[in-house]
Amino acid sequence: MPAARSQPSASLQPQPSPDPAVASVLATVQAAPMVPRGAPLAARLQAVYRENRGRLLWAEGYRPGAAVPLLHAVLAAASRHGLDPAEYRSEWIAGELAAWRDGRIDGPQAIARLDVTMTLALLRYLSDLRDGRAAQRQISGTWQPAPALSSEAMLAAAARDADALRRLLDRAAPGYPDYHRLLQARSRLEAMVVAGREPPRFPPGTTLRAGDRSPLVAALAARLAELGDLAASASTPDVYEDEVVEAVRRFQRRHGLADDGVAGPATLAAVQVPNRARLRQVDLALERLRWLPPITADRVIAINIPDFRLWAYDRTDDGRVRAVLESNVVVGRQGRTPTPVFIAQLNAVDFNPYWNVPYSIARGETVPRLRRDPAYLEREGMEFVAADGTVSRQVTAANLDAVAQGRMRIRQRPGPRNALGKVKLTMPNTMNIYLHDTPSRGLFAQTRRDFSHGCIRVEKVVELATFALSRQAGWDARSIDAALQGSDLRVARVAPAIPVVVFYTTAVAGEDGMIRFLPDLYGFDRKLDAVMPPSVVGG
Repeated sequence: MPAARSQPSASLQPQPSPDPAVASVLATVQAAPMVPRGAPLAARLQAVYRENRGRLLWAEGYRPGAAVPLLHAVLAAASRHGLDPAEYRSEWIAGELAAWRDGRIDGPQAIARLDVTMTLALLRYLSDLRDGRAAQRQISGTWQPAPALSSEAMLAAAARDADALRRLLDRAAPGYPDYHRLLQARSRLEAMVVAGREPPRFPPGTTLRAGDRSPLVAALAARLAELGDLAASASTPDVYEDEVVEAVRRFQRRHGLADDGVAGPATLAAVQVPNRARLRQVDLALERLRWLPPITADRVIAINIPDFRLWAYDRTDDGRVRAVLESNVVVGRQGRTPTPVFIAQLNAVDFNPYWNVPYSIARGETVPRLRRDPAYLEREGMEFVAADGTVSRQVTAANLDAVAQGRMRIRQRPGPRNALGKVKLTMPNTMNIYLHDTPSRGLFAQTRRDFSHGCIRVEKVVELATFALSRQAGWDARSIDAALQGSDLRVARVAPAIPVVVFYTTAVAGEDGMIRFLPDLYGFDRKLDAVMPPSVVGG
């Protein structure tokens, strides 16, 4: 056992002047960062120590301070958020802290190196938890940067006070309810992976229909019970019927499958996905939610693209955010016109809107159609609009050429054939994406709903308009109904504007704790998986 080293003498106790050992360690950070991906944070690190006058942050009289145990515990448990404790030097810090407490650490220089490493690890952890690990530009998205989480003075104070550190850490994690529900779901999945539990395997081509007798039914029932779709107390069956069929329906709904109760190839393929792969899917979802900036508005509208679903949230009197509306939506077509991931502000509701046909659609679809079938213009209630606002309803070669060259546009008048239906909710953005009604209501009954040119069609669009206008003077259920019954365009302003978050995650945790795992509609998970480090289990 190594001999204990003597502690620094009283003359080495922290003084108002800078600590030369700290200065020496800080000088090496940019060239040889002590934490993975720590170099970009070197300037912030230097600023924190300048705020503390160049002295140790985590020490009290050259002994570990009161906030040190909490810092180490959080870094060691980083896998709870799908992060890797090794990226924050958790094991190395643990060893050095033990040496420090036991009097075995090698003097002021080693203490300073540990102090700086802990600070850099905290900065890296806060950044990863607040903003995500992957470079956002590698994935679709347009985001406003989140406001600064903390000042240098706050960080220095957190290093000395465990309560201040706890508050800082609590603020760093995303406040979205789904994020915290996913953390709980991740914990359950991780326990299954650690225990070595894996799904059963079914022979290719297996299909189970109600009434079928098969030894495979028991294996399917056991897996459904493990996943929470079937009561754990259910008997072990050999006939595919009753509660097992209903459990399969629940499983299908959670996995974006048609809930027909038939355990066919697609359903059994989802049943057989390894627990580790599902854990990875949750980690990618957590990462994507970390990209979203904090939403401080009282009301928010959120759309998850691969879930084909919209939620409207309102803040209750106790400060909590709850969903007051949920609706099916139709999103952009895979591979051709995908809906982008972005955030905008809903500032108006149009009743009986005009549809200004986007240039790409007009040039690529509408103009060719009109050249073949000029009567299409009148059937669809369309017209040409010149730059000066002049309207023409004549299909001429000159008008068609002007549209193709971008000198005129085509718009569709309000009416039963209008592509936007009776309601359009405007949220200004550079991509000309908005929420709207549709005359093609039957599409909402489909399980997979990527049929649009990029805009988002809302099944419960009247309820959404009512939500948006609920705080606007002069707009109640009666006035909204009157606007819908009319035929003229009416525009209702929404102030303050409501944030609309269009995001993309293929793992969604419900309020009941159950996870929905969705197909990777646009392949975004595949791209993110390629740039993210492996998921950590039991870290």
